[in-house]
Amino acid sequence: MASATRRYDIEQSLENDIAELAQLQESLRKTNILTENMGNMLTSFEDRLAKLESSILPIHKSTKHLTRLHENIEKSLDRVDEIVDYLGLAARMDIFISQGPAKSSDINEYLSAVSKIKDALSHLQSLEYKSGDSAIQKLKLVLTKAHFHIETLFRKKLAAQSVPLDLTALINSAGGNNCSSVSELAASTPLPKINDSDLEELVQLTGQLAPLDKIIGEHGSGGDVYEHLKTFAEVRTSYLSKSLYGIAQMSVNSSKGAITTTAGVVGLPPSPLFANYVKGSSPFISYMHYYLRLCKAEKALIQRLIIKPLVQTCYHQTVSAATETFIETAESIITRTKRSLLKKEYMDLYLLIDIASNLADCLKQYDTIVAVTLTIIYLLFD
Repeated sequence: MASATRRYDIEQSLENDIAELAQLQESLRKTNILTENMGNMLTSFEDRLAKLESSILPIHKSTKHLTRLHENIEKSLDRVDEIVDYLGLAARMDIFISQGPAKSSDINEYLSAVSKIKDALSHLQSLEYKSGDSAIQKLKLVLTKAHFHIETLFRKKLAAQSVPLDLTALINSAGGNNCSSVSELAASTPLPKINDSDLEELVQLTGQLAPLDKIIGEHGSGGDVYEHLKTFAEVRTSYLSKSLYGIAQMSVNSSKGAITTTAGVVGLPPSPLFANYVKGSSPFISYMHYYLRLCKAEKALIQRLIIKPLVQTCYHQTVSAATETFIETAESIITRTKRSLLKKEYMDLYLLIDIASNLADCLKQYDTIVAVTLTIIYLLFD
């Protein structure tokens, strides 16, 4: 009985499994049909996409080409507008440029307008169109007017900041000609300094004048290229000469015997009673130190204001007059010493040795500033 029951259960289980298998087979068949249909649909969709792509691709290429053409046309129109603007710029800016900056606060606006005109000139010159020749000449004419106003402003500004400092006035105000006070003033008196705002404005002006000088020179107005160097040299040469005049005269008078330095006192007349030379008491030594300090400060200013290739040229032009006077004074001292030696008077020889010693020290300290000048003088005193 138990065996029959077990057999019955197994048969029932087998029938159930067979029924489930049949259902699975049916589901698999339907799935295969759906998969096949989906594959057919995807294949059809792919074919349609390929046809659509083949239809759209020429249109896309045409559209891309048209877009590029449109962009090129827009750029060309912008360029034409820019050139047209440049062609009429001289007429529009002439009155403003001719009037010059009304006041100091207008300088930035004025320089900005000048920069715009220079850019326009540069663009038109690069095009090399005959139709632009007239506009180029007009722009150069406007820039010539701008150059005049900027040059004038530069000269006034630089002159206002170039007030000379004469040591002799300080010596007199200090109440005497004591040689130690002269030497101390020459070595430590603060030199006139241009404040930062004025210096920055001068930098702006020279930044415009350098290219303008070149444009005006090429324009054939008769001006030298880099005309502002001449302006700078004129103003600062006067400043240096006036600053050094008093102490230079003191040294010259000393070399003529009008001032004899003895026992540390300047101004006593020649006399056997004052036959001893005091080291460091010569006015020329104070003159030398003051001259070198001014030259050093001048070179620093030139390096700030003048474009690098022209720094050395401008420096030599500026200090040449002061340097010539300095060398002439040195030569007069040497001449006096030679005459004294012929008379067997040796005090001036001690003075000469003292000056030569100071020159040797200055050669080390100021070698990069006035090396050539100092070397020449050192050879004179050697």
